[in-house]
Amino acid sequence: MSIFEKRLTIPLHVAILLMLVLLLATFLVMFWFFSPLGKGWASPEGYLYVLAAGLVPGLVVATFQYLLQWFEFREISRLRALKVKEILLTRDDSEYYGALISNARKTIDLMGGTASRFLEDFASSSSPREEKRVLLAALRSGVVVRIIVAHEKHLDKPEQKEKFAIAARRLAELSNEHPNNFEYRYYKHAPTHIVLRVDDDCLVGPQFPNIRSKDTPAVHTVCDGAFAKPYIQYLENEWEAACG
Repeated sequence: MSIFEKRLTIPLHVAILLMLVLLLATFLVMFWFFSPLGKGWASPEGYLYVLAAGLVPGLVVATFQYLLQWFEFREISRLRALKVKEILLTRDDSEYYGALISNARKTIDLMGGTASRFLEDFASSSSPREEKRVLLAALRSGVVVRIIVAHEKHLDKPEQKEKFAIAARRLAELSNEHPNNFEYRYYKHAPTHIVLRVDDDCLVGPQFPNIRSKDTPAVHTVCDGAFAKPYIQYLENEWEAACG
């Protein structure tokens, strides 16, 4: 790898501290060259007096503001280190997910409960709305799509079983229509996590027994980040162990 292709990563709070030091150094240099001649450091209206009168109040205010925001900067830096792009309070924003799917170029992987809402939102062939057919457009363009959901025997509630039956028929249809780049499987336990991978983007969230998945939070990160890697490995392990 060329030295010009390497990236230098500096935490946000460290960068701000370095900026404050740089500003202070710049001020001292300017003060040294442009201060009045013939004035001693400790004399009235001398260097030290002018420095204290002009610098200290501003420095105190800047330092106080920096200390107040220090912890916030550290948290932002930690999120950036984990490569977190966004934290969604709910997963009920079809436009957000639809934009990712419509921009897919290589792969789309979904691990969900039944995938019924996902298919309804993005693979509705009968809908006149283009945003309802973005998954179909991705399949037609050659994007490889894999969907893995819980088997019916691991779904307890009647409404889950109804959604499973509807989704299973649609999954079979998509498999027949796109045999070269669409595949689906069933994992052998109750749903626990939702994982959506679209090229280099990854969205993950929990699946709780008595809460609708769309009402639970999700984290949008990138696939090579420390936060996403365990979820992606989990998805791959489940895919290998699942049945067709």
